[in-house]
Amino acid sequence: MYTDEGVEDIPDETKGKLHALLLASLVADERFDDAGPDEFLDRARKLADELLAPPT
Repeated sequence: MYTDEGVEDIPDETKGKLHALLLASLVADERFDDAGPDEFLDRARKLADELLAPPT
């Protein structure tokens, strides 16, 4: 569910646990072979780098 509400009041530990749960769910949903998780994480890192890069 998407919300535009702030999350500043949620403790960092809770946010980290939720992120780990979300990642585990995404990985499980993909039904990867042995190399799949590494490929998935490589794609995720590249996307994160693009999204976090300073504007050009």
